Amino acid sequence: MELKFKEYSTLLPITFVCILMVCLYLVEIKFGIEHLFFPEIAALSFGVLSRKKTWHIEKSALLLSPVACASLGVLLSRYFGTNFVTLSACLIGGLILLRVFNTNITPSISAGLFALLFNINTFSYVLNIFVLSLVLLLMSQILERYEKKLDLNLCKISDRKIESKFGIIFIVMMYFGFSFVSQKYYIPEVLLPPIFVLAIEECSEIKLSNFFEILKFSIWIILVSYFAFGLKLFLGLGPLAIFLSILFSLFIFKISKLQAPPLLALALLPLILEGYSQFSPLATGFSFIIIMLSLSIFRKTALNTKFAKL
Repeated sequence: MELKFKEYSTLLPITFVCILMVCLYLVEIKFGIEHLFFPEIAALSFGVLSRKKTWHIEKSALLLSPVACASLGVLLSRYFGTNFVTLSACLIGGLILLRVFNTNITPSISAGLFALLFNINTFSYVLNIFVLSLVLLLMSQILERYEKKLDLNLCKISDRKIESKFGIIFIVMMYFGFSFVSQKYYIPEVLLPPIFVLAIEECSEIKLSNFFEILKFSIWIILVSYFAFGLKLFLGLGPLAIFLSILFSLFIFKISKLQAPPLLALALLPLILEGYSQFSPLATGFSFIIIMLSLSIFRKTALNTKFAKL
């Protein structure tokens, strides 16, 4: 998992994420706008500001891919409901849309899955995503214009796209299975979109993750989830809890030397998920281990077959 970085400036991105997410919460509470506080926006905004050298970002893709995925999720939720078939269809549709827009901004897929998982069937949610995407587009343009002046030292890895076709198919199959198990036994924590976004991003890497890397990252996932769960218990959902949860994610970024925007979304989801218990972080962490270990075994097997280059 090529998520490590050396020279990496997080001050501007994390400041923007903190301000954005707190403002979204306050606006949602003040004006009663439902589903405005969208945790994956934290990952998307952080990624746009810090990974524009690694994400294949075009203006149209940044604006339209989250909106298109959100529209797909709302349509499936509205006309077919939430089940393991529609969840899998939404994931497949999201991946196709990324191909159509020629981008690998994987958090866009979460906009559709989020609609299904939270039973959102109104197009006001799509409008919210559009406005938020527009804000991110404007912010990214400002950053690009003043990057040299601000002397930002962003990650300088070359652009990459999601190329492992068979790896993606394998993840889709796993998501179908996880959706079925989640629906049958009601374990929604194993279906959190950022987990599968991380797996999809792994499919664009050349190197395989070993067991210790997977285990270490799963520990970070469990830690940020438990921290957010504790904040919700003692502080409730509010600006302070949101701010502290994002800062704790930044702390994890620093000590682990990882660049994984979906971790921000995982740090915020426990604040808004109903029925989130003390066992939920463990379920999320273990689901990540199962997915990534299965993917690693699959890819390692593929290297010894005719599909090695696919």
